[in-house]
Amino acid sequence: MVVLLSAGCASSQPRSAPAPVEEVHLTPPTERQGAATAETNEVEVHAYQAPAVVALQPGNVVFELVEEAEAQRKRGDFPGAAATLERALRIEPRNPHLWNRLAHVRLEQGRFDMAGDLAAKSSALAGDNSGLKRDNWLVIAKARRAVGDSAGASVAERKAQSLR
Repeated sequence: MVVLLSAGCASSQPRSAPAPVEEVHLTPPTERQGAATAETNEVEVHAYQAPAVVALQPGNVVFELVEEAEAQRKRGDFPGAAATLERALRIEPRNPHLWNRLAHVRLEQGRFDMAGDLAAKSSALAGDNSGLKRDNWLVIAKARRAVGDSAGASVAERKAQSLR
């Protein structure tokens, strides 16, 4: 048996030569087509701008999910409301309003650290929506105060006040 296994590993075919290696020369940016202009050698850099958030319209699946989550929240079904909002977020993960609503639900559930994190995520996506950012800072302030971080809550409240 050992002889058969050893014979199977040995090959009577000659080994092939290694693959050839090609030498590659990179051209400097000024010689590449479509790079910077030859006279100025300047490149224009634009800051990243998040795509605009599409307003939720009746009939839109996400709109319907938000309405369902709000009804669940009003009934005190916070786990159901959170699950519904998470479903909406799988459809529109860059929608800051959904992150804000989920932050409020988590705050009502007593999941303060998570509420603060979700509000911060909403603010990061909110662009120039100062009203939404203000509300997010208020959520963060409530969450920090609830865990005994009075200094952090005061800082968050001042940031919310500055967005009026």
